[in-house]
Amino acid sequence: EAIRSAIKACHDAQGGTVFLPAGRYRVEGTLELSDGVSLRGEWMRPDKGGAGKGTILMAYSGRGTEKPDEGAFITVRGATTLRDLSVWYPEQKADAPVPYPATIRGRGHSTVYNITLYNSWTGFWNNNCSSMLVRRLYGTALKLGVHGAYAYDVPRIEHVSLSPKYW
Repeated sequence: EAIRSAIKACHDAQGGTVFLPAGRYRVEGTLELSDGVSLRGEWMRPDKGGAGKGTILMAYSGRGTEKPDEGAFITVRGATTLRDLSVWYPEQKADAPVPYPATIRGRGHSTVYNITLYNSWTGFWNNNCSSMLVRRLYGTALKLGVHGAYAYDVPRIEHVSLSPKYW
């Protein structure tokens, strides 16, 4: 709830950045970034020694829900930025994986960079791409890594590495 309250306070102040220092944060429910709000943590590339370090959001919502655009863990919308953090689903099991909604759902213009997804079912989903930017996304996606469709501007997806080695 503290993270959601900080996001709301930034939105009410006409924008700003919610910074989460390195650590593990248990998140019940979902997070939605309002216009003008950035959610930022501390991050290192996982293939350069950053695996398991930095800001890690532990996601506990959506278990058993396969529709990627319903109940996404983090929704980023117009003029928002999600950067420098990792997401881990502690209840996801390698020997019996279950579906979850998208870890990150873009809506319109959204910027997502320096992100590690340790065990997402669907990593990033944007079905209405207006000049979205996804850059330096690393992770293990159990079903779908990145979906971007119905673009009407210049969407960019750069430097994405999906592999089982990140889990």
